[in-house]
Amino acid sequence: MNLKLTPQEQKVIKKLTKAANALNVHLLLAGGFVRDKLLRKSANDIDVVTDGDVDKLAAYLTKKYDLAAPVVGDKSKAVMLTIDQIPIDLMNARKLYSPLVDLEGEEELNAIAYNDAFRRDLTINSMLYDLQEERLIDFHGGVEDLKRKVIRTVFDPYIKYRTAPEDMMRAIRFASILDGFQMHPAVVNAIKKHARLLRPRDEGGEVSNRRIRKELRKAFDTEISARKAMLLLIDTGLWPHIEGDIKYVTTDRGFQHLWEEAQLEAIKSSARKTAQTFTSPGESTDSGGPGGQFTVPSSDGEAGGGVPTGGYFNVLTNRKVDFEQQKKKEKKKCELKELLEEEALKGFAI
Repeated sequence: MNLKLTPQEQKVIKKLTKAANALNVHLLLAGGFVRDKLLRKSANDIDVVTDGDVDKLAAYLTKKYDLAAPVVGDKSKAVMLTIDQIPIDLMNARKLYSPLVDLEGEEELNAIAYNDAFRRDLTINSMLYDLQEERLIDFHGGVEDLKRKVIRTVFDPYIKYRTAPEDMMRAIRFASILDGFQMHPAVVNAIKKHARLLRPRDEGGEVSNRRIRKELRKAFDTEISARKAMLLLIDTGLWPHIEGDIKYVTTDRGFQHLWEEAQLEAIKSSARKTAQTFTSPGESTDSGGPGGQFTVPSSDGEAGGGVPTGGYFNVLTNRKVDFEQQKKKEKKKCELKELLEEEALKGFAI
């Protein structure tokens, strides 16, 4: 499978390949670049993984093509160059297999590729492209997930997000910016389960506010992606834990109105689902979810009373929602804040 490259990208990759051959090292295109090229999208930079010495490769390219001095990333240890105005991220492949295993040639290359793919967060980001062999390497079904437009983790999302809760934001981001993509149900459920772990440092947690805001800015790339991201943040239960960062980024991007609209839309959606969930008074009610049977509160707050007359109970706020009161409010076209301060909706107040 060949990648659809622009003439400028072809020129840059030709220079990379010549340098790799001169140093007798192997180069693999990786991550977002491969994903975007398979989606026929433009790419902001080129991610390259090598089995050789990344510093030597960067030094060779810098001298050969008279480039600006390379920059080394603080955490990623990637060496960043710019060739023909295209940013290049060079990284050493991580050899995670046992050093007691003596691998050579193609076996070693495949082991390096597998381990690089395995350490990535999502299947659609785990594909690699062998420049010398001109072949796509896909260990985790990334191509199929691109076709199905599914956001899925490389391995068990429950383990993934327990150990790296910040990666939940990346799943939200890609589900928002990629047209028509949806998160796999297992990913959604894992995020809901581990949402509380996404605690920013300014609130005593371990996740960098800078990292959270970086992912939010990328998710809020356009109004369309921002609106989708906001609804996902609400649906998965992430938003209460990072609300300060959301407000910071939405203010910075001028998207405050979208955040208010997203909360209102989520409230209405929750109300509709709650109304559909309950049966008529006197009948047994089943949530259909993991909790199994539950009892509808009565109007006086005691269990077993069925649906109160003239309204229903919102299970998220445990408060009565009065239909007539809602209609009056809508007729008056009250402001969003007034609607959110309404008795039934206090739990969602901005």
